[in-house]
Amino acid sequence: MRSNPVWNITLREVAPADDTSFQYVYDLGDNWTHEVLTEGIATLHTPLRHPACIAGARRCPPEDCGAAPGYAGLLNVLRDPDHPKHNEVVRWAGRRFDPEAFDVAAVNRKLRLLK
Repeated sequence: MRSNPVWNITLREVAPADDTSFQYVYDLGDNWTHEVLTEGIATLHTPLRHPACIAGARRCPPEDCGAAPGYAGLLNVLRDPDHPKHNEVVRWAGRRFDPEAFDVAAVNRKLRLLK
């Protein structure tokens, strides 16, 4: 059993080599499971001061949308402008919410906040 808290685990510990994959579970109540694949490990001359993302797919669901079933329902409401809750959900999720979009620059701005 691991004695260190999970927030002290390094990426090198869970993905020590190229082509290593692991699961990251976010929000244990909703059980959002992310599959992470380390495609390559580079040795840099100057170490990074924070993690960096080079690619990804799809936008994260909004917080507290109710796990996978709630998110599926949210997407159905967003796709149906005649749904009685459409305007409410658009205000909550944001008018420009696109579940297929991925903004690597936005992700990296958030990662820069990590120390």
